[in-house]
Amino acid sequence: MILTAPAPRAALTGLTRLTGPIALGLVLWASTVAQAQPVPNVHFRHLTVDDGLSYEGVHSVLQDSRGLLWIGTADGLNRYDGYDITVFNRDPRNPNALANSWIWSIAEDSRGNIWVGTDGGGLHRFLPEQNAFERFVTDPSDPTSLSHDTIRVLFEDHQGVLWIGTDGGLNSFDDATGTFTRFAHNPSNPGSLSDDAIRAIEEDSNGTLWIGTVRGGINLFDRDTGTFTHLRHDLNRTGFVGGLIP
Repeated sequence: MILTAPAPRAALTGLTRLTGPIALGLVLWASTVAQAQPVPNVHFRHLTVDDGLSYEGVHSVLQDSRGLLWIGTADGLNRYDGYDITVFNRDPRNPNALANSWIWSIAEDSRGNIWVGTDGGGLHRFLPEQNAFERFVTDPSDPTSLSHDTIRVLFEDHQGVLWIGTDGGLNSFDDATGTFTRFAHNPSNPGSLSDDAIRAIEEDSNGTLWIGTVRGGINLFDRDTGTFTHLRHDLNRTGFVGGLIP
């Protein structure tokens, strides 16, 4: 079933959809104007392993509220202050180090905490005073622990709740108790997640969470009922969603 819903926050609000000759004329006019404009002289500065970057395969980048740049790679977390790069890597002898050096996601919450999602090593919160990390991992015997240790996406909503998208479901984190609430696909429950492989999380202006999945399209989360509405273009296609624009 295809449903309509509010557009994500700041996404093309106030625009009218045009069709037919009018739309085509606007496209051709815009193309002509664009071609008439001078091409800006854009220069890129490269930050590579020669500058101290741990690896050139970069999966995530965040500039925090202090101005520091955090760079998540396939082999280490990098912190860049504009001059020097500090690298954080896995150290099996140190329980306060990263549990895995493959970084998928980085986020800063409203309290200034830096959160790091790894590939199979769980979720980490950076502790600046100790220059160390607090780990949150899956515990099969604890249903309030993280649902899966591969963290693909991190997002804080307007209520200050941290949402964690994993390869094994969606989680919300309660900072006061240090526990997680899990949301997973249940074939017998049409109001559950359509797919457990989460790739994108966003919030619209109404406070509705939009969850992008690999095989189940988009899910809209109803906070009052704890259920999901599924948006799919074609049920015969994979429904892969790799990102949502706020």
